[in-house]
Amino acid sequence: MRETTSNKGVSTSNAVIAKNISKVFSGNYTYPLVESLFGRTIKGKNDFQALNDVSFIIRKGEAVGILGENGSGKSTLLQIIAKTLKPSSGTVQTNGKLAALLELGSGFNPDFTGKENIYLNASILGLSKEQTSQVLDQILDFADIGDFVNRPLNTYSSGMMMRLAFAVQIFVEPEILIVDEALSVGDQFFKLKCFEKLNALLEKGITFLYVSHNEETLRGLTNRALVLHHGKLVMDGGVQECMDEYNLSMGQKRRTLIPDLTRKPELKWSHLNPSTDRRKEARILHVQVLNEDEKQCDHFQSGDIVKVALAFVATGHIDGLSAGLRIRNKEGAKIYSWATANQETRGNGVKGVGEMFQSGDDQGGSYTVQYEFLCNLGANLYQVEAFITDDYSRKEKDVLDWVSEAAFLKVDIDKADNFFGGVCDLKMKAVLKKSECYEHNVAKIDYGRLYDGYWALPERHGSESFDDATTVASEIMKLLPDGKILDFGCGMGSLVDEFTSRGFDIIGIDPSRKAIEYCQENCEGSFQTGSILHLPFEDESFDTVISTDCLEHIAEEDLTAAIREIARVTKSQVYLRIATRPDRDKKWHLTVKPRKWWEDFFIRHGFRLHPITQKISPFENLELETKEATLCLEKIPKTSLKKYTKEWLLERRDLHTDMLRESNRRSDAHIARYQLARELSPQSGQVLDAACGMGYGSHILGFGRTKLNIIGVDMEQEAIDYCNANFSLSGGNLEFKTGEVEELNVLFPAETFDMVCSFETVEHIKDPRLFLLAVRSLLKPNGIFICSVPNMWCDEKGKDPNPHHLHVFDFEKIVNLVAQALEPQKIYSQIAGNGNRFPDNPRTLRECEIGIDYSQIEAEWCLLVARKV
Repeated sequence: MRETTSNKGVSTSNAVIAKNISKVFSGNYTYPLVESLFGRTIKGKNDFQALNDVSFIIRKGEAVGILGENGSGKSTLLQIIAKTLKPSSGTVQTNGKLAALLELGSGFNPDFTGKENIYLNASILGLSKEQTSQVLDQILDFADIGDFVNRPLNTYSSGMMMRLAFAVQIFVEPEILIVDEALSVGDQFFKLKCFEKLNALLEKGITFLYVSHNEETLRGLTNRALVLHHGKLVMDGGVQECMDEYNLSMGQKRRTLIPDLTRKPELKWSHLNPSTDRRKEARILHVQVLNEDEKQCDHFQSGDIVKVALAFVATGHIDGLSAGLRIRNKEGAKIYSWATANQETRGNGVKGVGEMFQSGDDQGGSYTVQYEFLCNLGANLYQVEAFITDDYSRKEKDVLDWVSEAAFLKVDIDKADNFFGGVCDLKMKAVLKKSECYEHNVAKIDYGRLYDGYWALPERHGSESFDDATTVASEIMKLLPDGKILDFGCGMGSLVDEFTSRGFDIIGIDPSRKAIEYCQENCEGSFQTGSILHLPFEDESFDTVISTDCLEHIAEEDLTAAIREIARVTKSQVYLRIATRPDRDKKWHLTVKPRKWWEDFFIRHGFRLHPITQKISPFENLELETKEATLCLEKIPKTSLKKYTKEWLLERRDLHTDMLRESNRRSDAHIARYQLARELSPQSGQVLDAACGMGYGSHILGFGRTKLNIIGVDMEQEAIDYCNANFSLSGGNLEFKTGEVEELNVLFPAETFDMVCSFETVEHIKDPRLFLLAVRSLLKPNGIFICSVPNMWCDEKGKDPNPHHLHVFDFEKIVNLVAQALEPQKIYSQIAGNGNRFPDNPRTLRECEIGIDYSQIEAEWCLLVARKV
């Protein structure tokens, strides 16, 4: 059947036709303007030919991987296909709308916000503003970068930038999609989401060109591959044969510096010249599998002795010379890896062929390493890989030579004597012992077994929790962790790896054996398998416990035991990130609850909200949580928890309460005021918390600020006793005193304080003006006063129904009152959200302009900041 062609000359069944493409980058700097204006390359001796006569055809719906070492021309080829670069000769024709994800950040303006860049990039790809608006929500949902979409791109991490760029490319509905290793950036969960989306696009018939060196990724996404070498197309075929060709070319490249060598054991060393062969190179000659009698053998029973002889030659002085083996089963899984460097047998280095081992059996630079091991392998066919490396530091090494299929061996099992399941025989023995069983800590689910299956899934293995670990770790740092840290349910270990790299003492524990095996192989740090309901640690072993993407995976009936264990092993604080909606499979999140439920649950088990909880989860942002909640908690001292119970607090709630031990909109609003005061306060000096109540606000003001002294004053001795029992020792910078707020100038000398805070106080005082004059006296010059009052809390007769409130305030009244003693600087309106007065309003705390029509401001509370001038 004859194919039709489009008006561009491309067959309608073909997506890309490349004919004789060459690209030369000029090294001639004499006439750059001429080259730029006329598009002609003036040949020079420093010219670099990136592509040389490359031709191929890609049919519609094909997924093609492109392989090649660095500098082979892969990126240049993709840029030419994407029409962002012109070839020096040859032609490229494409049929269909094309989108390309090449260099990270291309098509973006770093000074624009993420949303502005979506419209910019989409317009470059041919979408109108209206068309982009139609897919904007899909792009934002897929990119999942939260509030960062309204921030400039120059504040993004590389992973966030890739998320945004990829989301734009796939939702413009391209017919041809080009990706140049972009998916090497970003967290594993997002990569998985990208692969799922790519597979969906491939099923719809999109044409896909992808540069990657990951064999499993290429097998999963592509059905054909091109191999480039020094700018030439050296192979066009199936993925596996192209991967073999690529690996072979890379292996040959590593061996080119040793001339005249073959893999024959009878090689004559006289062919080498010691005076010229001084560079650091090595070449594997052969690998033999031997039995216990050192005779060649490729068939073994489990329990036999296996010996492997590796012969190689090396030149140059290699201090870190190491020879090793890796064993894989026929499914490709790595069973074992070991090298001579593991037992420190690297010797004094290789001096060069002919200069070492002048006598003895070894000749010049030829070596044979014999490995011996007990064959505890399961029945299977095994492949032996051999490698020679220069381990010049503990963390870095150069691969000098590598052979992937150096030898093979087959293992059978005599089931009568050595029956076991799995990949190896651990010589396990069972000893039956009686032990006590505490019913309240017996898990309803075998979490180790359950999540071994979870992490074994191909799309889960290697994935991380939430966003990248660096972002989460930086957020946890705001809690000022010191001492020892436990990552409870560490999963794939990214947070442990991140904190270890920052010098912290941290341990990761997870019930999944597979997860811990992955961590120990791929991450820095300490890891162990263990029950999260029976933590294998002493009481108060850790200063901080962190847990991300874990607690929602525990059944509700097991949560009490898990949280008791967290409370037992931690000294002070806990950081949690918990998903609050079902997972995509609808089966892994076993407890799906909102933030308030989790806060109440932890408060019932001896915790309170952390004093800087709203620094990490700001007041207004609490309204926006849809996917997960971040909880920062602090352990209540045991003696205080026993004496001051939840019931004791409820009895005194009319006048005093500890808002860090409540979870509701009212308590969130109170905490937000103190967080605002904390942000306005100086880093050092003295702050007075007038009418401090139970002291939680003083704790918020002073946490982590050793140079800032906080003094809390309250009229009730019982409240001050609570403050001292709970907070006075928390940072060493808090002090609490009994006293009347109307008599502050009697308690303290004039000009003592840099700031005075007094929230929900002025409406209780018989003569507020005298209180404000006292505040003025106590403030240093330019000192700050911040207060809050209820806004128009009154009945139809204009009276406040609360018998303890002696005055009714609005914005105008509080501004005028404070102005008699201090100069008002700022006012804020606050709404707790979903209240009686404003049932449809969310949580808000917003600055308003002084002097406007105050009656137009919607607020439950008025906040005012004034200064002594």
